[in-house]
Amino acid sequence: MKDGGEMEGRPKHSPLGASGVCDGHLWLDHPVLPVRACFCGAVSSRSGRILKTRPDKDGYLIFGSGPTTAKVHRVVLACFEGVDDREVDHINRCRTDNAITNLRYTSVSQNRRNIGVRAS
Repeated sequence: MKDGGEMEGRPKHSPLGASGVCDGHLWLDHPVLPVRACFCGAVSSRSGRILKTRPDKDGYLIFGSGPTTAKVHRVVLACFEGVDDREVDHINRCRTDNAITNLRYTSVSQNRRNIGVRAS
């Protein structure tokens, strides 16, 4: 643990408790991949094991390795809204906040406008 009770390597806003478990939230299966996602943005195997995530080169959380690597935000949104080819926007602009309330499908142009807002 870091100072302030923050778990090592986990963002401050993480919905997972000190045990690393997401309790009491809605979990839905991914329509294609053998994983499921929680309302809070956590991803687990279908057996319930919380999957380890790490940031990619752009700061988005990913899991898996090699050809089976997936972006957490795309998996979470697909579990709750269905698979879609549109871009995924992090509403609060925090790339590690994958709670379903912070994600939405958007057009490329809308997402680019949000990037411009972020940079200013």
